[in-house]
Amino acid sequence: MMPLVSFIIAKYIQQHLRHYLQLDIKKKYQYLFYLMTLLCFLGMELLWRVLFEFMIAYFAMHDALMQMAYR
Repeated sequence: MMPLVSFIIAKYIQQHLRHYLQLDIKKKYQYLFYLMTLLCFLGMELLWRVLFEFMIAYFAMHDALMQMAYR
């Protein structure tokens, strides 16, 4: 799902650039679109990783606190 969402976000950015700046996305601007898609993908993957690392740490703290409570 992450690549699909990053592609949709990059497409949304591309449409807004075209609308606000009145740019016609030509061949020389296509690299910018692909770069934005790649950056969105990498940013989402990093956010996804941080989210799961936080969840692992949270549940590890929960388990440690529960063990301390029952001692």
